[in-house]
Amino acid sequence: MQLVWYRGRWYGREGRKRVSLHTKDREQALRTLKDITAARLDIGRGEAARTVAAVLDAYLIEKADRPSISKMKDAAKALRPLVGHLRPDQVDRSVCREYRKKRKASDGTKRKELGLLQAALRFAGHQVKLELPPMPPPREVFITKKEFERLVSCATAPHVKTFLYLAWYTAARKEAILSLTWANVDLERRRIDLGIGHGKKGRAVIPVGASLSAVLSECRRTAVSDYVVEWGGSRVGSIRKGFDEAARKAKLSHITAHDIRRSAARRMVEAGVPLEAVAQYLGHRNTAVTFSTYARFSPTYLKRAAKALE
Repeated sequence: MQLVWYRGRWYGREGRKRVSLHTKDREQALRTLKDITAARLDIGRGEAARTVAAVLDAYLIEKADRPSISKMKDAAKALRPLVGHLRPDQVDRSVCREYRKKRKASDGTKRKELGLLQAALRFAGHQVKLELPPMPPPREVFITKKEFERLVSCATAPHVKTFLYLAWYTAARKEAILSLTWANVDLERRRIDLGIGHGKKGRAVIPVGASLSAVLSECRRTAVSDYVVEWGGSRVGSIRKGFDEAARKAKLSHITAHDIRRSAARRMVEAGVPLEAVAQYLGHRNTAVTFSTYARFSPTYLKRAAKALE
């Protein structure tokens, strides 16, 4: 892997693939590149020397530039105590079943964790197909506009309030909001470019209404960093603590940050906004996802079909 300078920071390049080293400092970049190389070598040292923990470490280094890296690290942290000591060739269906039995978490969480394990093992050259828990049913938690306003009023930290306003008025995903910079906010033309998504997670260019414009104008006036949602002059890595505290005070402790996105989407559909427009607003690359999730909230949903039976 070669060290290359690209768009204002250092990357490791292998063929046509680049891996961000997350620094502008060349010495730090070289050290990170050395760590990646060492981890890859560790994977190839023979079956006896390999462990699942080593494979997970190498995989996380390789995927360090992913927006979801914090979630991947959390999943790896849960995996290590139960399967980290095993060799990759020892991971089979019985190990997966034992993990599901011992791991105190929802089936959805266990599925994500074992999915990460499967991806890491395949990265290390083991073409395995693990036994994953079944896909959980879609989450059905929504809040009203009044509940959202109560949630905002219970948020004490300014960066949490800013996040909540953006979450409701843009219906964007948490990662898109936390990575949003002022360079992508045009207050004069009243629009936000949420950037380019990763994989199936599309993003959109969102018009800014009067309510959000007032919030953003005040945030811009007091901003001390490039990020819209900031704390202590830096980008906010996780909003969970502040969000959960506000939700608890608002007696909405059952909700998550992503539930705001779902609730905003439902409100648009209930107001009669065409599903194609809602799909664009949400950044859905496949409109079938929008239809299957939100069509039933439309005021005209199946009415024509019901009328045909009269």
